[in-house]
Amino acid sequence: MTPATVTEDLAAHRVAEIHTMRIRTRWPRLLGRNALFEEHGYGREAIVRHIVTDRGAAGWGLSRHPGPGQFEISGLVDRRLSELFDPAVGVTEEEAMPLDFALHDLAGNILGVPVFRMIGTAGPTTQEVCGSATYFDDITPAYHPGGVGVVLENCRQDWQMGYRAFKIKIGRGHRWMGPEAGMARDVKVTRAIREEFPEAMLQVDANDGYDCRSFC
Repeated sequence: MTPATVTEDLAAHRVAEIHTMRIRTRWPRLLGRNALFEEHGYGREAIVRHIVTDRGAAGWGLSRHPGPGQFEISGLVDRRLSELFDPAVGVTEEEAMPLDFALHDLAGNILGVPVFRMIGTAGPTTQEVCGSATYFDDITPAYHPGGVGVVLENCRQDWQMGYRAFKIKIGRGHRWMGPEAGMARDVKVTRAIREEFPEAMLQVDANDGYDCRSFC
């Protein structure tokens, strides 16, 4: 499939309909605080875009922006797909960025190739997935904090689900504890996870809860 053929195939389709939907995601358990915010709850709302062309092709995906008001997507109706998207570079018009994932899916459906192959297969074809639900459950709820044991139990649940990597929230001293006590707890939690899961890959996410002075 040559670039000219790809452009021709995409140019044969015009955007006929753009639908915006809201879906509610559900996490496996309550997610607690991070360095900046209170408890995250049991899930969140996500924006999904669904595109249909004048020839009946369709594609959908999560929106990269929080809602339809940030960019005026109604102006994209009747535009040729080749004006909005190029498989070699992705979305080519700024106003179409909320449709990024949906346009990739749509182009892949039209061209008859999976998206991973459409955007290139030079890199790895597999990716380690991490459990990213390791929040400050040791210090919540405030009236009865769970302690480090609760964090470890959450990691055990994630391990049972097949995760072999954990992204650990740190930065307790930014808002919820004193700076020294917060750093000490961050270290304690991270070491406890390492001791119980020596084979796991560990990552940390401070959510801007640390600054340069914290590490001097």
